[in-house]
Amino acid sequence: MSLSALKKPLLLFMAVGGVWLAARFLLPLLLPFLLGGLLALAAEPLVAFGVGKLRMSRRVAACAGVTVTLLLLAGVLSLVMAVLVKELGHLASGLPDVRAGVSVLEDWLLSLADRAPEGIRTLAQKSVLSVFDDGTALMRQVENRLPGMLTTVVSGVGSSVVGVGTGLLSAFLISARLPKLRKSLGERLPQSWQEKWLPMLGKLKGGLAGWCKAQGKLLAVMWGVVTLGFLLIGIPYGPMWALVVALVDAVPVLGTGIVLVPWGLARLLQGDKLQAIGLFCTYGAALVTRTVLEPKLVGRQLGLDPLVTLLAVYIGFRLWGIPGLLLAPVLLSVFKSLIQ
Repeated sequence: MSLSALKKPLLLFMAVGGVWLAARFLLPLLLPFLLGGLLALAAEPLVAFGVGKLRMSRRVAACAGVTVTLLLLAGVLSLVMAVLVKELGHLASGLPDVRAGVSVLEDWLLSLADRAPEGIRTLAQKSVLSVFDDGTALMRQVENRLPGMLTTVVSGVGSSVVGVGTGLLSAFLISARLPKLRKSLGERLPQSWQEKWLPMLGKLKGGLAGWCKAQGKLLAVMWGVVTLGFLLIGIPYGPMWALVVALVDAVPVLGTGIVLVPWGLARLLQGDKLQAIGLFCTYGAALVTRTVLEPKLVGRQLGLDPLVTLLAVYIGFRLWGIPGLLLAPVLLSVFKSLIQ
């Protein structure tokens, strides 16, 4: 095989290796600065308004713009959290008592063990009691280890504060120097690099935007499906709790089952079979909807075949976990553009 024929596969291999090394070793070190850069870019419209319309200096406009953007983000997040906490209180009052459900389950299993044949009845009873005794012992172990866990969490707060402080400071500094940084980067990049790599960065940006758009559409569809299910089975505050379930479903690996399946089991143990069946049916409808739509929507936004998108998602998850699951389709779209 000629050297020219090996050039593209070699470049692709080097690009994949470079992304893996960067994600593995550089990302934890540079994460505060990356977040600071994103905050600075988000504040740039306000900064440009302050410089152009209000005749502020770049530093003053950067300080004001980043501060206002940060306050807006914190305000929106606080409002969302306040609404969720308030509604969680309403939901908690209507949810079944977990301990009562466990007691009902234990009594039911013991009644089954009592009906077992004479030869295995004693063994079945001991097995059931052992399971629930082990659960009690597990809770005692958690209580004993809780002080040590809290100490570990508190010890990690210091490094988190340093990271957050570094990110905020870098946001102010990057925003104040953003035009100079762009100009300096443009002057230092060779013309050949600008012609080859800048379009690829633009493709990466477009791929991330397309992925976010696809996830937004999936979130809206999942909210609609779960809302319809909740309204049909008479769940109080159905649209609100459907939004919570849809947001949990948007988190990779979790899905709607982490909420709907335990909820359905709890209602079944309390004897509300109709609502339990409704919750299980809602989970099934949501699972089928996401399984069918996700490869199509993500592939359409990134210009990839749905089967190829599904393959990229699976391989990315197997290689790099949740970050790979999220970024593999985007990187595949970029590599496709690069090879073409």
